Amino acid sequence: MSRIPFLTFTLLFASIQAYCETMIFLSVNLIMWETFPDKQSRMFALQELAISIGYVSGPSICAILYPRLGFLFMYILVGILGLLVTLVILVTLIFSNSTETSNVRERADPWLILRIILSPSLCLHLVVTFLTAFFFNYFYPVIGPYLISRYHVTVSTVGWVLMSGELAYMVCSVAMGYLYDTHIKSLYIVVAAFGLFLQALAILFYPPSFLLSHRHENYIPVSILGSVLNGLGIAFCFIPTMTSLLIKAENKFQGVSNVEPSVAGLFTGAYYTG
Repeated sequence: MSRIPFLTFTLLFASIQAYCETMIFLSVNLIMWETFPDKQSRMFALQELAISIGYVSGPSICAILYPRLGFLFMYILVGILGLLVTLVILVTLIFSNSTETSNVRERADPWLILRIILSPSLCLHLVVTFLTAFFFNYFYPVIGPYLISRYHVTVSTVGWVLMSGELAYMVCSVAMGYLYDTHIKSLYIVVAAFGLFLQALAILFYPPSFLLSHRHENYIPVSILGSVLNGLGIAFCFIPTMTSLLIKAENKFQGVSNVEPSVAGLFTGAYYTG
């Protein structure tokens, strides 16, 4: 019975964390779109680069501090860092020049989200986002326990497998953001299809698959290859999709003031649903 309060507060904390992460993701995207309207893919790629650096460095730092300082210290440390970041954001907003208003009168469409979903070309972007998130979140949580139980590898080895995909995503996302903004903006369907192909190909290299039997001696390099292919595929799908969805929605619903928040909300919803 003593574990029930701990599990309850842990689940509550995870729910609040997911809620805050969603709000941050939406807000950052809206700020970047308004600040850099001609560099949307590049700014989104830099945002994903920062997130990937956190995903790579966070577990590494935790693996070093947790055995020495314990669980309570990590909770307190995360809470203090969160409060400090909140204070920095508040001070920045207070002293920023955010009073400029537009002279263009636009109307809000209360049914815009439904109109975007019912549009086949726009809904296709949400489907791509869903599939990308599904491929990513389906394999990453289970590959670690499987490698440990099946091949008796260490946690650090599993970390290298997972980190290889994040590193591939970090590098490719920045390159894809630049290329999509400058050269291949008209080739979204081709880019997204190639990204989904890479993610599907990665399935063949993840254990268990027909490329990995119980006698296979190179399961770690093959698993790293699968993780890299998955990271590359995610970058090919994820980075161009949001920009393409926003541009097409703005062209389709001109003069509507809530296009950007609606697109950001639907994109985030499709990702977390996947």
